[in-house]
Amino acid sequence: MAPTTKANFLFVATITVNAAPLITCPANITVSNASGICGATVNYPNATVTGTPTSSVSYSIPSGSAGITVDGLGTYKVQLTDVNDCKGVSPDFVLKANPNFQFFVYPNPNNGQFQVRFYSYTLGVKRTLNVYDSKGGLVWKKEFTVNNAYEKMM
Repeated sequence: MAPTTKANFLFVATITVNAAPLITCPANITVSNASGICGATVNYPNATVTGTPTSSVSYSIPSGSAGITVDGLGTYKVQLTDVNDCKGVSPDFVLKANPNFQFFVYPNPNNGQFQVRFYSYTLGVKRTLNVYDSKGGLVWKKEFTVNNAYEKMM
């Protein structure tokens, strides 16, 4: 029987555990739109990110973007994944609009396809929208329930 050789090896490894990135969003933002415009330019400071390694944030709607409509109102979170696949999620960030008591029909001019909106304090109520041609004839009628402050009616 041949002799057996046995060897023991010791490996030393250094493991660095980084904390998930911490995201701090700007304060909630409330904007007002210009008269007759169903949208606004929204300016906001960038979110700040701390953690190792350093990370940067890109925005799907950059600060100062024009034409953010009422469809863009709501509650958002910023999610970041750094180069090490560590993930961080911000607290809620709310974008809301001041009440505007105008009736919006846009785009104007249009080719016969357009949106209609108005601000409503009272939610859950039925409203009727009538569209007339230039001769005063009813061409379209729709009853709907207002479920959002800036309900899309068409």
